[in-house]
Amino acid sequence: MNVTIRAIPREADLRFHTDTVRFTVLQAFSCTVNQSGMLLSGSNGTRVHEIPAGFDTDLASIPRFLLSTTGGKVGKHLIAAIVHDYLYRTGFASRELADEIFLAAMKNLGVSWLRRNVFYRAVRLGGKSSYMAKPVLTAP
Repeated sequence: MNVTIRAIPREADLRFHTDTVRFTVLQAFSCTVNQSGMLLSGSNGTRVHEIPAGFDTDLASIPRFLLSTTGGKVGKHLIAAIVHDYLYRTGFASRELADEIFLAAMKNLGVSWLRRNVFYRAVRLGGKSSYMAKPVLTAP
């Protein structure tokens, strides 16, 4: 797949919940994705994914042994992790496409090659059980 990110914010307004180690998106934001060779919706294979205020995320579910390689839950990859969680929980993209969007978003956000590939490989290997495990919305 050839996925690129046309627009993605660099930061998000979040509330951290210490009791659940989760975050809530306080202000909606969008991520504009282009997938060449296949129309997603709209023109030129472009789709806008709107992450709504109130969406809960755990950001990146990272095994402890990978924390030093990935830099932890918070970092340049944060917005990409929120978009990925949203796509996994809603099913608005196939699992494979959601993972490709995650990889492209991390690249767009300036995450190092090593870190983004560790995250990507981790979701490809271990993400199957999380995909649509708790759907939160119906498809538009």
